Amino acid sequence: MRFHEKDPGGLQRISRAIKEQAVRLGFVACGITPVRLLEEDAAFMKHWLAEGRHGSMSYLERYAEERENPGLLLENARSIIVVLFPYQGNRKQPLGAPKIAKYAYGSDYHYVIKQKLQQLLEFIHHEITPVNGRAFCDTAPVFERRWAQQAGLGWIGTNKCLIHPEFGSFAMIGGLISDLEVAYDQPMEGGCGNCGLCVAKCPTHALSIPGRFDATQCISYLTIESKEEIPEVWKGKLQGYVAGCDICQDVCPWNHKKLISQSSIDAEQDVLWQMTREEWRLMNGSWYKRMVRKSALNRIPYKKMRQNLLAIDPLFFGEHPEEE
Repeated sequence: MRFHEKDPGGLQRISRAIKEQAVRLGFVACGITPVRLLEEDAAFMKHWLAEGRHGSMSYLERYAEERENPGLLLENARSIIVVLFPYQGNRKQPLGAPKIAKYAYGSDYHYVIKQKLQQLLEFIHHEITPVNGRAFCDTAPVFERRWAQQAGLGWIGTNKCLIHPEFGSFAMIGGLISDLEVAYDQPMEGGCGNCGLCVAKCPTHALSIPGRFDATQCISYLTIESKEEIPEVWKGKLQGYVAGCDICQDVCPWNHKKLISQSSIDAEQDVLWQMTREEWRLMNGSWYKRMVRKSALNRIPYKKMRQNLLAIDPLFFGEHPEEE
């Protein structure tokens, strides 16, 4: 049954239908916000980049106008449909294994979430009203956390993660920029107060109050984004992580409220998160490339991963760390 925008309450019914379908597709939350300029966020990022806090992530210096104005990414853009997709589940790596961030358990979230967003777009187009849209999930120059906050899905915490009051921060953000006009949600107000646990527990002091974040000191940056070997000053502070980091989320009280059930991202590929320390030690280049081909870890070249493993333990591969 198709909807008509001229019906009394039609815009509200369209929004409700979109959100209900989003939940059926596996998203735990969905909100909708109008497209507008994000001048304050753009100014903050310009200053942050000028200070060099982004390190070697030069791609952040591009598409500044599109980040400020997502309307440049789609003709006649009117709304942004924002969704949250859980990734934590209840899984834990084997004791003593090199640690990978929870979002990297299973299949590459970029593809999983964008596929579901495409299904949501098709539902809107065929079941509600013709629509043009562009999906994103870490794949477009968009202030994702800010748009999620504007769509009423949480607030941006001291640890720079989006925090949903029910589901915490263990959820990926995705969205659709569309030319559809609907009933919109109100931005969510909230904050972390005087908690500061994420700041106190960050081993590399990448976080500070109020709101400072230096990516060049973040374990996720050091193990993934940086193409260089991890500097000696940080090698003793990695807490066993070789791909990303969850420390600032693990200590967050908002993540202790409810354990999100296992997501389809976890279920699609089970190998990496189950690997023991010995299995990591015995891996070679061809094996590694095959295992990460459909994983979010495919952004980490084999050489970089070996360097990360040696950073947490210089004798990880024995007394002869060079690959044969």
